[in-house]
Amino acid sequence: NTQAEGGSTGTTVADIQAFLRNSGIYEGRIDGIAGPKTRTAIRKYQKLHALPITGIPSEILLEFMNTSRGSEPPVASATG
Repeated sequence: NTQAEGGSTGTTVADIQAFLRNSGIYEGRIDGIAGPKTRTAIRKYQKLHALPITGIPSEILLEFMNTSRGSEPPVASATG
C-alpha cells in the first residue's frame, strides 16, 4: 500500500495531476509521478481547501477532489 508509505504513484497521481491542471493549479506533465511540481500544486490545493498541508498525493485526497468538484473556489471572480 503506497499510501501508507507516504504517497501514491501511477493512476492516482495522474488523476490528481489532471484535476489540479484543470483547476489551474498545476502546469506540469501528467505523468503519474509525484515530483516537486506535483507536490507544490497539492500543497496549494490543500491550503485553498483548509486541508492539512502535506503535499502528498493519496486516494483520500483524490476522493476529496472528486466529491468537492463543482465547489472549487473561482480562479478569478467576475462579480464585484
